Amino acid sequence: MNSDHDFFDDDADGGSDGNRRPNKPGRKPRKPKSSQDERDVSSIYDSEMLEEMITNCIEDANYDRALEASEHLTRIAPYSADSWFKRGMVLNNIGSYDDAVESYQKAIALNPSDFEATMNLGLTLDNMGRYPDALDAFDRAISLYPTDDEVHFNKAITLEKLERHIDAETELEECLRLNPQHREAWYELGYCKDMLGKLAQSLDCYDKHLEIDPYSSNTWYNRGIILNKLKRYNESVQSYDMAVAIRENFSSAWYNRGNVLANIGNLKEAIESYHRTLEHEPDDVASLFNIASAYEELRDYKQSIQHLEKCLELDPNYADAWYALACCFDMKEQHLAAYNAVVKAI
Repeated sequence: MNSDHDFFDDDADGGSDGNRRPNKPGRKPRKPKSSQDERDVSSIYDSEMLEEMITNCIEDANYDRALEASEHLTRIAPYSADSWFKRGMVLNNIGSYDDAVESYQKAIALNPSDFEATMNLGLTLDNMGRYPDALDAFDRAISLYPTDDEVHFNKAITLEKLERHIDAETELEECLRLNPQHREAWYELGYCKDMLGKLAQSLDCYDKHLEIDPYSSNTWYNRGIILNKLKRYNESVQSYDMAVAIRENFSSAWYNRGNVLANIGNLKEAIESYHRTLEHEPDDVASLFNIASAYEELRDYKQSIQHLEKCLELDPNYADAWYALACCFDMKEQHLAAYNAVVKAI
């Protein structure tokens, strides 16, 4: 019995956990800075003073006081677009998206040319998963202020969520035309170029991002994926090395680093890299399986069997692991065990 196992490759989603990009919280509205004000909210009838208080409370994450001040502000100035805009900001920050949308819509009804309210409406709709509505809001914001780089960036992120990567690419390129130092736009453009199969351009975008932010572990990680796809394996390993040097517990980077090393035949170092993944994710069956595959290639069937058995303890229905186990037993001439493992695989 013989087996030639393939090691897991970096895929379009970025390896074992599918995370190409860091998790992003719901995007927050843009807001100016201001000073603290500790007075009783109900005693203040100056709109500008209340607006400063709300902004400062948002900065300090004092959302209860911010909400109290915003409710008071809309009571004393119900026909002010700024009042409803401030209330929308507070509600968005506390996750009350439906109420935030209502507040932004009131602000826009009072002042249809309010760019900030229109863009923040788009951000809140995006946070709600209402992507087509968010795009409509961003388009209205762009019509009001077409040279604002951030609105093009925000529209691109929503387009990415809809997997409209060509349209997202266009918006990101416009964002960077307006602001070539927008580091997040370079990162997202690198991702879009990758999704569109423009690997060399994707690499250029990630390099541009690293010129601005050289300590971005996620960018070094994505760069490693692109270099692997371009079959520039040694450079890919070096890119993963940078990712884990910056963030030692970056388990996906250790895993993908192991994949590249295994595929170029550096099996012992690949095994070490998979073990680093297991330090941070002890129950990662893919790493255990790949370690076992590497040991099988090295003809160390005892170690391979040990890791496959650990793998199967965690996932008894892992058919490939049962088949690999059968191959190892067969090489050790334990034919009954090999037969039983093949039956389990089938």
